[in-house]
Amino acid sequence: MDLVLKRRSPKMKNFRMTAALTVVTCICFFGTVACSKADEKDAAAKDTAGQSASAAPAEAKPAEAAPAVQPPPSSDMLKKFADTAPKSEATGEAAAAKMNPAAPVAVVNGEPLTRSEYDRGMKAYVAKLSRATGGKHSAAITPNDQMKMDVLDEMIDKELLYQEAKKQEPKDIDEKVKKEFDGVKARFKTEEEFKSALKADNLDEKGLNTLIRKGLTVDSYITTVLVPTVKISDETAKKFYEDNPKYFEMPEQVQASHILVKTEKGDSEDKVKAARLKAEGILAQLKGGTDFAELAKTNSDCPSAPQGGDLGPFTRGQMVKPFEDAAFALKKGEMSDIVQTDFGFHVIKVTEKKENAKASFEDSKKQIVDYLSKSEVGNVIKAKAKTLRDTAKIDLLAPHL
Repeated sequence: MDLVLKRRSPKMKNFRMTAALTVVTCICFFGTVACSKADEKDAAAKDTAGQSASAAPAEAKPAEAAPAVQPPPSSDMLKKFADTAPKSEATGEAAAAKMNPAAPVAVVNGEPLTRSEYDRGMKAYVAKLSRATGGKHSAAITPNDQMKMDVLDEMIDKELLYQEAKKQEPKDIDEKVKKEFDGVKARFKTEEEFKSALKADNLDEKGLNTLIRKGLTVDSYITTVLVPTVKISDETAKKFYEDNPKYFEMPEQVQASHILVKTEKGDSEDKVKAARLKAEGILAQLKGGTDFAELAKTNSDCPSAPQGGDLGPFTRGQMVKPFEDAAFALKKGEMSDIVQTDFGFHVIKVTEKKENAKASFEDSKKQIVDYLSKSEVGNVIKAKAKTLRDTAKIDLLAPHL
């Protein structure tokens, strides 16, 4: 981690809003243990890199209500799969809680969607809401009726898309499934950890392979059939650019290199004094004409040392305050005096400086088209699912979930 960074991406880098039902990693599309493990790794990586919790502009919106499904048939099928329980508990939430994981909560064109699939879907739904709130309210999220119907609707849509996609299953699907399965398994340190995670999601290796196959098949269908139907014109992209100026603001930024002589909280007065004397010696060498990058490589205590101390471009708010103030006060090519922060003593050199500006349409066009394309693909997927619903036989067996 670069010791002075509090990294938060500028607005242009934050321009990565996610559309509902956008093409996603195929495994995550069906909500498996692979997703939660990947999320853990992403969170750990961000923490290690000193990333801020600030996210791209995005709104957490509940999924649109899907068209009404057919009324549920008699409860005979549900009772068949329910665990034995006292008559007084055999209704409502108590009955749902006691259901066998294999119990169907819905049947789509004859294919059952099970309680375990529903549980995984709800787990992913709650995790998504938690991420949308920065994790602040994750413990307080209790599924309500709308959330439950959202999850059921999404399960039904995914199954309908899979049934359609299966008609054009990739020829190399078996090879891809094996590769994806091996990749998921490799995310776990031990076989025991892998099996424990599967068990937590009511899965075994066969079940995971099935989910992977479904995900890859749907992903291929979206990529090869639906995505090619989406075209974003220059006029549409330009209108988005003109209607959303805030996404294209480019705040003042500098690019700087630094040499750090590290100190730590609790260091003795003598140790801090010695560090300062070393920094002053480095500054004297620099003023005498020694190359900054070479001195950084051999003397800096920052991980940026191998790059000659180069920190890359940054804006206000990304660095600790004393460092930021010193860097932004310098002109291109200028070098600071000794700057002290909680990390130690720095010598800073500004190598590039840019004033406030707005990114041009030409520079932004590819990002705009990519974003609008993803948004439109989401709309196409929803429209396709709706069309498939119109001719599907859907039995909702467990509306009390």
